[in-house]
Amino acid sequence: MASPKCVRIKQPKDNLLKNIQRNIYKKGYFNEYYDLFEFPQADLSNIWNFMPLKEERVFKKIEENADCKFKEVSERIFQGLVSGADAVYIVKVTEEINDNLVKIKPIKSEREYIIEKELLKPLLKGEDVRRWNIVGKDLWVIFPYKIVSGDAILYSEAEMKSDFPNAWQYFLDREKELKGREKGKWKNKKNWYAFGRKQNLHRFEQKKILVQVLANRNSFTLDEEGIYYFMGAGGSNAYGILLNDDYNTADDYLYFLGLLNSGVLEFYIKEISPLYSGRYYIYGRQYLEKLPIKLPRSTEEEDIAFEIVSNVERILKQHSELRKLESRLSEFPDSYISGELHPLFEVMESKEGLQKDSYSPSRLRIESLQNIEGKTMFNVLLTKKDYIAFKSESSAKFLFGVLKRRKRIIKNDLLRVQVPSDADAEKIMKEYEGDSNKVEDFKREIAGLDKSIDKQVYGLYGLDEGDRGLIESYIRRK
Repeated sequence: MASPKCVRIKQPKDNLLKNIQRNIYKKGYFNEYYDLFEFPQADLSNIWNFMPLKEERVFKKIEENADCKFKEVSERIFQGLVSGADAVYIVKVTEEINDNLVKIKPIKSEREYIIEKELLKPLLKGEDVRRWNIVGKDLWVIFPYKIVSGDAILYSEAEMKSDFPNAWQYFLDREKELKGREKGKWKNKKNWYAFGRKQNLHRFEQKKILVQVLANRNSFTLDEEGIYYFMGAGGSNAYGILLNDDYNTADDYLYFLGLLNSGVLEFYIKEISPLYSGRYYIYGRQYLEKLPIKLPRSTEEEDIAFEIVSNVERILKQHSELRKLESRLSEFPDSYISGELHPLFEVMESKEGLQKDSYSPSRLRIESLQNIEGKTMFNVLLTKKDYIAFKSESSAKFLFGVLKRRKRIIKNDLLRVQVPSDADAEKIMKEYEGDSNKVEDFKREIAGLDKSIDKQVYGLYGLDEGDRGLIESYIRRK
């Protein structure tokens, strides 16, 4: 009996059915919208393995060479905070007043409040959890709890009034919103300022692996110091992973992080997790727990595990340095300037006055040319006709770097921009370009370490070159 044709849809497309019909007679066909393949009639009852036979062979090989499922080495895979009123609890800090007090602005309000710093915890959204890395957006959550003997205890009203009077006044100002949660169920509750759900509140301040709930690739990282909180109840948020007592050392966390970010487990989870619009997959507990885990048993496997741990450690350190550099670059020019600056008009030589009141940063470019005296000038072009000219290329690059970061270039603001002397500009731009080159070097090294980890994990799971080629081809298509 001929094997029936199967179609696995990856993303929507106009006239998708007609496109499938044109290719239905091919034995196998793959594009960015769907996979078309044959599947044995006898195996159709086993929906879990609904995949092309070549993929199924590698999928089963990974399972056979694993020692356990991830749920057997993890103590808990837990969701983030569920406040029921994120617009009240999630804030940005706009000013640090003293060691105790900060000025905050709720995420959906322009009003500012002063509260006690002690109640604030650094907060991540799912998009802040990256592969090997954390990219915080300076968000904080007001956390009116204390951790006592491994449990989260809500501060009483008396404690709030005496120890956190500013935060209590903030809650009173937002009382109507907090009591109105869940169609008014909180209206008559004594603890009306508590989070909507109490689950997992005590778990955050521990070393943990983090993962985006909804992602287009495996994006696991490590919160080594156990400082980050994150939100739950939604695809745009994150999960935390705690390892059990048998696998709770620093090296264990690095080892499992290496496995989780490997191509092997990315292939596996994408075979079992549902695909959403935009080619995103769900990295939920029910799928993470099923991941097949290889534990090092022999001396050779222990050597490979040691290499994985070393490479993961290096990647995390490189990302730490990369974050510092990227932060400094993003704060250009202030992060590169010291001392007095000279006003722009003192070094500006524009042949013509600026004709427009505003300009688009996307049209900026630098042009070098000789003037009528035969001297080379460096023009920052705003339009084909409007420009600002410099004798120094470094000064032109400096102004270019300043203006490129703006949403809109306003003429009057432009004329007040300050540019350092030619000598200082050369020094600043040399340092800036050096940092930019270091960023690219770090990224290349991280990519190389990533590939090394993949190679090591392939070896652990007993996968050959053919298996590797199939996995990497699969991941590229996904």
